[in-house]
Amino acid sequence: MLQTLFHIPLWPFQPPWLWVWTALVLGWVAIDARTKGWNQSFANWGLPLALLWGFSTFFLGQLVDYGIDPSNPEEIVPLGIAVRGYGLMMLLGIVAGVLLAIHRCEPLGITADEIFSLAMHLILFGIVGARLFYVIQYWDNFSGGTFPQRLVAMLDMTKGGLVVLGSFFGALLGMLYWSWRRGIRFGKLADLVGPSFLVGLAFGRVGCLLNGCCFGGPCEIPEIAVRFPPGSAPYMQQLNDGRVLGIRTVPGANDGTREAGSSKPQEPDGWRRVIDVPPGSLGGELGLAVDERVMIVTARHPKYPQISDDKVLRAAKSGVDMPPYVVVLRESMDRVYVPWASLPAAANPIHPTQVYSSVNAFLLAGIILFSYRFRRFDGQSFALMLILYGITRFVIEWIRQDEAGQFGTDLTISQWGCVGLLVAGSLWLVWGLYRGSKLPDGVVRPKLVEST
Repeated sequence: MLQTLFHIPLWPFQPPWLWVWTALVLGWVAIDARTKGWNQSFANWGLPLALLWGFSTFFLGQLVDYGIDPSNPEEIVPLGIAVRGYGLMMLLGIVAGVLLAIHRCEPLGITADEIFSLAMHLILFGIVGARLFYVIQYWDNFSGGTFPQRLVAMLDMTKGGLVVLGSFFGALLGMLYWSWRRGIRFGKLADLVGPSFLVGLAFGRVGCLLNGCCFGGPCEIPEIAVRFPPGSAPYMQQLNDGRVLGIRTVPGANDGTREAGSSKPQEPDGWRRVIDVPPGSLGGELGLAVDERVMIVTARHPKYPQISDDKVLRAAKSGVDMPPYVVVLRESMDRVYVPWASLPAAANPIHPTQVYSSVNAFLLAGIILFSYRFRRFDGQSFALMLILYGITRFVIEWIRQDEAGQFGTDLTISQWGCVGLLVAGSLWLVWGLYRGSKLPDGVVRPKLVEST
């Protein structure tokens, strides 16, 4: 796990360097306007400069990462603009997918410039779809406050909140729109970019491994199991449900048939019932007992509550002198403070579902590329991709335990999406084979007939 690769210093974005960059940009615009005229210069640079100004004014400050000062734990210090491992892998995935599409596009009569244009549409629609999917999935997190406050929370992606399957649905709509505007047959275009989707996904899942998200359930195979460090999402989940303390719990009103880590959501109040306290476990040393109701609370920074609890945990486990942090609330009894030194150095072993997903995406990309030469109709390879990815992602979701069931079932929202992919791909494949359409020769659109 490597959430943050490095931090970009803040001084290049602050005075006096800020005024230097501003002067250089305005000088460049003036030179460009003198050469091409103000109207043309404004057409070339007006929108990019407006976007740059808006980003630096309203969003740049949100990207500044803060940490706890080791010499004075009650204070925080700006670390700079964080370059995340997840973001870098997403960028590499986009670049790899675009290069693959460019390598394959020429025989179809599509230029590299058109691929770049298509990529911009897919990225924009994909981000919107990924965020919308996340907001729908965690709607309860956005139901409080006034409408402007909820809207700002929905648009705030500085702390993450993107769903891969949502990005795929959004990108699919972007591809439909782009192909319609360009007059390009959607089926053949889909066959072209399908493997690029999978290659980008493969890189993105490596980013999930670096970020510690999209993790799996308990794994008893030491050769493949992974253990995430304090502060990671798996560690925090196992801390909250008691597994880091060595105990097993279930939601407070549960009958005990589902153990900790179940895909079922917890009770709204967060209380859990202890069902097992193994001898010698940390929970046993703390005096916890079977059948009592507990709630494990991870307190915020004593002075700066905006500092996330995972950063407090990482700082304390790295030796920073922090006040008591992990508290076990016992119903109708005194609270128990967990000593920092008692907390394990890593979470319990879990399945590396991020690796499974990455390998799966690379293998599917190879299969789809191989199947391309055997197509009988436009869109056949893409339909096959929908079917295979829907099946494999559905299975991987059973191993993952970072999402709750939806719509009153044990199926996660991603599994419901996989069902949609499987149905759509199957219908498309059956329709194409039944129709018996033949592949048009060559390009995705007919060439213009030159007049003689």
